[in-house]
Order: sequence, then structure tokens, then C-alpha cells
Amino acid sequence: MDDYPYPLTVDWGPEHTKSVKNKLQIYFQSRRKSQGGDCIVQYDDKSNSATIFFKSPVSRDGVLSKAEHIITVESQQIKLEVYKPRIGQKTEQSCPYQEPSRDGVISQNQECEYQEPTAEKFLEESRTCEKFKKKNLRACALERSTCVRVENLPAEANNDMLLELYFEKWGGPVEEVITIPSEQAAMIIFKEEKAKERVLKQENNIGNVPVKIYPYFKSLDTVLYGGKRPHLKLPEPITVSVHPAIREFILKKGQTSSIKDQMSSHFCQINIDKPEVLLSPDPALLKQKGVTRRHIDGWSKNATDAFKKIISNYTTSECPVSHALWFNLESDIMKVVKDQVFTDMDASKGMLTLAGMTSEVVTLKPIIENILETAKNQIEREKNSVTEYVEISPAMYSLLEQDGLKNALGVSPDLHIDYNKTMNRLILSGVRTETLAFKNWVLEKKINMKQKYLQIDHPVLEFLRSVDCDEMSRDLFISHGITAVYKIENEDVVVIGSTERALNEADKRINMVLTTKDLVVEDQGVLQMPEWQDLKKQLQELFSTSMFINLSKQRDKVTVTGFREPVMEASENLGSFIEKHTRIEETVHVKSHAVVEFIKDKKSQDWQHFMKSDKMSYKVSYVSKRPRIKLSGERTFVQPALTFFKRLAEGLYTDTMILKKAGAKKYFKEQGKMMLSILLKEKRFVVVLQEDGMLDEEEDEFTEGSFEDIGQVSCEVQMPGGVTLTVNKADICKISVDAVVNAANEDLKHIGGLALALLQAAGPCLQQYCDQYTKVNGRLKPGDAIITNAGRLPCKYVVHAVGPRFSDSDRQTTVQRLRRAVRESLNQASSKNCSSIAIPVISSGIFGCPLDLYTESIAKEVHEFIKDHNHRGSRRTFTKIHLVDNNGSTVNAMNQAVKKEFAIYNPKMTFPHQAKPHGHSDYEQGYGNRSGNYSQLNQEQAGSLKSSHRSSRGRRNVAESSDSRRLAALESAEAARSARQRGGRTANEAADSLPKKASETAGREEPVPDSRKPH
Repeated sequence: MDDYPYPLTVDWGPEHTKSVKNKLQIYFQSRRKSQGGDCIVQYDDKSNSATIFFKSPVSRDGVLSKAEHIITVESQQIKLEVYKPRIGQKTEQSCPYQEPSRDGVISQNQECEYQEPTAEKFLEESRTCEKFKKKNLRACALERSTCVRVENLPAEANNDMLLELYFEKWGGPVEEVITIPSEQAAMIIFKEEKAKERVLKQENNIGNVPVKIYPYFKSLDTVLYGGKRPHLKLPEPITVSVHPAIREFILKKGQTSSIKDQMSSHFCQINIDKPEVLLSPDPALLKQKGVTRRHIDGWSKNATDAFKKIISNYTTSECPVSHALWFNLESDIMKVVKDQVFTDMDASKGMLTLAGMTSEVVTLKPIIENILETAKNQIEREKNSVTEYVEISPAMYSLLEQDGLKNALGVSPDLHIDYNKTMNRLILSGVRTETLAFKNWVLEKKINMKQKYLQIDHPVLEFLRSVDCDEMSRDLFISHGITAVYKIENEDVVVIGSTERALNEADKRINMVLTTKDLVVEDQGVLQMPEWQDLKKQLQELFSTSMFINLSKQRDKVTVTGFREPVMEASENLGSFIEKHTRIEETVHVKSHAVVEFIKDKKSQDWQHFMKSDKMSYKVSYVSKRPRIKLSGERTFVQPALTFFKRLAEGLYTDTMILKKAGAKKYFKEQGKMMLSILLKEKRFVVVLQEDGMLDEEEDEFTEGSFEDIGQVSCEVQMPGGVTLTVNKADICKISVDAVVNAANEDLKHIGGLALALLQAAGPCLQQYCDQYTKVNGRLKPGDAIITNAGRLPCKYVVHAVGPRFSDSDRQTTVQRLRRAVRESLNQASSKNCSSIAIPVISSGIFGCPLDLYTESIAKEVHEFIKDHNHRGSRRTFTKIHLVDNNGSTVNAMNQAVKKEFAIYNPKMTFPHQAKPHGHSDYEQGYGNRSGNYSQLNQEQAGSLKSSHRSSRGRRNVAESSDSRRLAALESAEAARSARQRGGRTANEAADSLPKKASETAGREEPVPDSRKPH
């Protein structure tokens, strides 16, 4: 066990002896568990103990330093007691015999396994001493040394053989001789301790030179001089040269103290205040343990090497710089350098020195050199620089910026360019070769540029003219990846781009993004209102560069032009203002002059109360020569008043009595007038004598041909918001509206059906418009719609809508696409401010859609469109929507679909067998029971009345306030006819009695009870 000389004893309880033995080897070999190491275990079978032999004292000391040792056996913790073998305890490995030193027991960090009894007490006490524990000290006896150190040897004595012979003679057998010529010393190792003792006790002279001999202990690695320590002197100070720039850097950065701290470990004090750094020995050098002359003599070299090693972390770098260049670049270089390094400019030598930490100088040096080189080249370029000019428009310059201008400059990064917008000139500054090369590149690009003249609406052109072309080109094209710009030439918009694709994309984007809205101004007084000016100013400030508001020269139209969203928002606000504040005049057409007089006299309280209750501001005037009531004022007040007066008129009954008797007119203008005024004073009806110059509403308004522009109306619906929906049997090619809808195919080829008929009426230009669209945008899909000009048609626009092809397996998709085509048609027409539109059946014919399906779908989508606009409160553009076809069965189907969808609005239906006679009032048809009552009249009497109606010389109109009055009058007329037949009176006799009879009938009318007042 010679390789494991450091033993420890381990004890444990009697339990689990066998299991503990199995784990001891593993436990004490684990540094993590026991802080031990390499070891072997010797078990004592007679007791519960074992001896652990460690290979290293460090491992043994680590085990002893741990407070307690516990191992786990069968889920039970067993505590181990660990200690050094006691005095006299026999082990397999005995400690070598050791001898105490002359100075007694020495305290140190090493231990020994065996101690002489003379040191036993001290050693035992040291183990429990608190001071020893705090300082982590342990005491042990010195080993028995056989080594001595010989000093003051003469030079000729530094010979191993000579020394070996001498000490064998005077001491004893020598094991080894180690000479130290630099210290004039040698180490003599004897084989026996007695030989050492003999040479220490005698005086020794070698070569007639007295030498000093001292004991040497290997465990302490030192010589014990006792009171005979030799006297040593400090070495002399030395100086070391340091680069002035490095010295300045160290001083400015305050690194002197750090260097002093590093040199103190070498027992060296430094003074760096002077150009030559002074290194002085520290007096503590002589007080060091084991210091020898060798240490004293080697101090200078060690201190110098250590200082140079520290200084090697610093370096300098020099760059040649002229005084003029440094004057221009000093601030730039100092911004880069900051305080990382020290800079010194020697103007006399033209040299810039950098000093500092090596890493910083190495990093900054190429940067500084690059700055200096760039500045030199710049000065050289300025000497040889020339200036070239290229005439170029702002639009072209913007296009070049997007078409490789920066890449072209990358080839000549030092070339300076500047663009003067005022002079339309590109200025190039640089060396001649670079300026000429770049100028050629610009000219080549300019020549290869393509341009396209756009056909756009005049308002859009004026908008593009009003803004900066360069900025607008960036917003319109460049910001969306389109390499194109535009310019205004005379009255044309010219798009410039490097490729045909860019030109087409720019054209498409202008048409898609920019739009115009025309707002008709019926009342120019609106434009003079301060509120109008404030609203206009507010919108122009809000959309300063996105929208343009213009007033026509005739001041009858406001045009809003610009980007689509701002235009829509602004036109909606402006249109709502115009709609609200426009002063209009509306006329209520009534059935006769008697209705006018009745409303004026008998209903005055009602309409005056209506004006006051709703704070209406409008004027009511009654026309004397026509059966009309005129309302004037702002539209928001006139529209509800118009509805109110129409309801008043519709709630009244009127009748006409023809007087053929000579003198009847004069009678009623004189005596009869007074009599009627007395008799009818409290009655709920009025009697009016129609004088010369008075015309009935039938004769004035409803003359033949009044419906020629929209064909024969068979159904009419009045919608809230002022939209009228009608079903018409007419030729759509001849109808007079703002827009008509064409049932087109996906390719917009008008080769049959309605499309061909419209093409023949419009002329070839209609097909050209469509071909131009499909060439740029491709085919349309079912549900899409576009709008074009109408050519020679009487309308302004044609909306080409593509309906779906019917599939019985997917009716839902067919309906969705059909309704989308209707909605898109209405949107397209609305975008052009159309107020009327004619819609035919879509997806019929070869597209195969069933009649009931497409009529029902069209009616529903039109209803949804109107409701959506009313719900959003947006300004309406449509006032008339006509569903048109020239086929009777199709018209009937549309009638039924409209009647069903719009039932809550009471559609007015007119059927062919109930068509009104020429000149018949609109108010005597389409009202259910009223027309039924009228049809009960004797046909012969009705014909006689109509004939006399045309040829009479005087009329008397009677108006009552109840439907029952109408029925009573008809019954009275029938009774009078029967009485005349029974009495055998002639027609002339009956005519003679008419004036008196009429006056009496009018006078006998009973007052209408309050519960039966007209509504």
C-alpha cells in the first residue's frame, strides 16, 4: 500500500455491517458525496470499523473537512464517524520517521501520520483551537531532513564531484549534489541524518574559503537560517523607454494605478510622470519568505519583462496627413475616434499618430485611413471636376428615379446629381468620364421611354392639372408598383412609362381610382348661402389633394372630381346640402276647380295646422285658371306638403253637371251665385261654375301621346324617398331614360336578341366600346356589369350586364348571380348620376332562366337596392326605375312579381280592358272600389255624358268630402233618368228644369258628420 500513504479510520454501528462494507469504497471514492478521491479500504472483521487509505493528502483532508458523513442502507441513514488513526495505532502503512526542527513544531497546511510524543500535546490542542479553524491552519511536526544548503562557495568549488568528495569526507555518504552557481550555493542531500548533523556542528572551509551550511526542509521548501540569516541589499532602480503617445494615453485614461497594481506583484514600484518610466524595487522584497540573492539579482529582469508585457497591450499607428487635410478632417476624425484612443498630429512631420489599446487602434486604423483616402480623392476630384446639364421634365425625372437611377449612380458613387425643378434641368458634377457616361444613360432612357394619350373625362383632366404631376404620379402609380408618370399636354393626359404593361396599368388605375360626380343645382340661391361656402371650404381642407370641387360657368352644376372615396364622401355631403336647401315648386294636379276651392275654403284649417305643427316653411298658391295647387319652398318642406295635399285631394269626390240651357251661365254668375252661397254656407261641399279660360286637368295634362317616352305603363309603385318603379310594355331601344340595361354575354359580343337590337340602334361604336374594354380587362363573369356611352340611342348610357346561364341543379347560384347583375347595373348607372334607368329581363332567351324566377329575382333586388339607399340615408340619384319588355306575357309576369314584392306600397295596376279613355283623369282609375263604382253606370248614359262633356258651353263642378256622396249622386242621376221616362217629358223639357233642379239638389245636401270628414 505504498501508493496510498494517508489513512483514516471509519466507525459505524453494529447494524447492517455487511451492507455498509459494500458501500464504503464507492462512497469515499466519490468527490461529490464525501469530498474524497482515489482510495482503498481495509476492513476490521472483529469490529464495526475500517481503515481508508488515500493516495493524496488533499483527498484525505477533504473527507476530514466535511462536517458529517451519512450513507443510506435499505432506506435507513447510517452515520459514519471519521478520524485519523490514534497514536500507537498499527496500520498496514506506517508513516516514515520524522524529526522535529530546531525551532520546534511548525504550523502549516500539511500533515503527517506520526508525531513524536514531545509535539503530541501541541498537535492535539491545535486541532481544537478556534483561531486555527478560522484561518484554516493545521499543525504537524517537521520531517527528518537529510538535506543542507551550502552558501558562499568559491567559484572553483561549484563542482559536483569536488563537493561530493568533501562532504562524504566530513559528513557521510552523499546521495545527491545540486549546484546553484548563480547564487554561489549548492544543495547536499545525505543518505543519513547523522551525516547532516555532523556537518552542521563543525566549521567548514572549502578552498580556504569559509562556507555557511544551513538545514533545508523539503516540506517547507525553505532553509532554516535561525539567527544566522545573511544580509541582502535591494537592487538598483532601472528606467524603461515608452512611446510618448502611449504614455499620454495611459495618463489621460487614468490607467497608471492599474499598472502599478500589476507591477506590485513583482515587488516593483513605477513612476510614469517622466518620459523615461522609472522602475524601483519594493522594500517588501527582502521580507519575503525564502528570498535569496538569486531573487535579488533577478529582480531587474523580472520587473522589466513584466512591465514590457503590460505595455505590449498598447500600440501606436501613424498615418501621413497634410496640414490642410487635417484642418478639414479633424472634426470628422475626432467624431469617429471619440476618446477610444489618443491622437497626436505633428504638423512639422505631417504625421498623425494614434495610441491606445491594441484592439482599439487596430479597429480604428482602417476607418481613419479610409476617411483620409476618401478626402484625398475628393480633393483630387474637385480639382478635375466638370459640370454637365441634361434638360428633363419633372415627370421624366421621377420616372428615372424608379427605373434604375440609384443603380446607375452605384457605378459612380462619387458622381453628384441635382435636379432643378424650376429650370427642368438635371445637373451632373464629377469627373468627365463619369458625367458623360451617366448623361448617355439618361439620354438613352429618355429615348426609349413610351407614352400613351389617355381618353378621360374633362373633369378628371382638370383635377390632374390642378395638382402637382410629380406628387400625384407617386400617389397614383409609383407607390403601387407601377413604373409610370403622367403629364398634361394641352388638353390631353399623357402617361409615360418604360414598358407597354406599365402604360396599360397606369391607364387602368386612373379609370379605377379617379372618378367624377355631377351635382345638379336647381336653385342657384343655395350656392350663395354662407353654410354652403363653409361646407365647401371644410371639404376642400379635409381632402386638399384628393378632391377638386368645381362650379360650371352656368352655375347649374357642381362637379366633384378626384379619388373615389373622397369624391363619394364629399359629393354625398354636398348633394345632401343641395337636396335639403334647394327651393322648388311642386304642383298638385286635382280633378277639378271644385277640389281647389274645397281645399282652399273647407280644408283651410287642416293645411294651415299642418304647416304650423311641423314648422313647415313653404308657400301655398291656388291657380285660378287650372285645377292645381302650387307649393314652393325648400325641398325638405315641400315634399311632405306635396304628399299631404295629394292625400287631401284623393279623399274628395267630384262631379260635373252639363248645362245646355241658354242663359244658364249668366244665371249662375248673378242670381244663382248668391243663392248657392246662401244655401251651401254650412254644407260640406262646394259648387264652382267653370268659366271661360278654365281648363280641366284632363284636357291640360293627359293628352294623347303623353306616355310615348316610356311606353304603356301597366304597373306603378311610389316608394318612400321619391323613387317611382314602373312596369312598361315598350321598345327599350326607343325609350327615353338616362340609362338602359343590355343583357350581354361574357365576351360583350352583341350578336343576337336584345343586344343586337341595341347595337343596331346605337351604331357600331357600341361594339367598339365593348371590344376596347375586353381587350384591356378580359372577359366578364356572370353577375358583372360595365357602363359605356350609348351611341345614337336616345339614352345617355348603356349598362352591359352579364346574367347567369340557368342550371336547374343549382338554382341558388343562378339567383345570386342574377341579383348581383341587377345590383351592379344599378350601381354602374348611379355612379354616372343617372336619375332614370330601364331594366329588361336578364338571363332569358338562350340563357334559359324560367320566367317566374328572373322576374321575381329582379323585383326583389330592385326593392333591396332602394331600401339599402334609404337605410344608409345616402343621397338618391334614381327617381324612375322602369322594368321594360315588349312581350305581353313577360310584362304580365313582371306585373305579378312587382305586385307581390311591393304589396305594402299599394301598386297601381292598369290592365288593357280597363284602359282609360282619352283625356280621362288619372285619379279615376287604379283605385279599386272607385273604378268599380264608375263601371256600374249605364253605358248609354256614360256615353251621352262623355259626348256632352266635349261639347258643352258651361259646366258646374261639385266636390264632396265623402265616398258616400259620390254614390248618392250616381243614384240621383239614375232616379232622374227613370222619372223622365215615366213622365214622358222630352229632353228639352228636362233641360229647362235643370237650372232650378241643380240649385235645389246642391242646396239639399246634408252636412257631413264629423266622423265622416275626408281623410
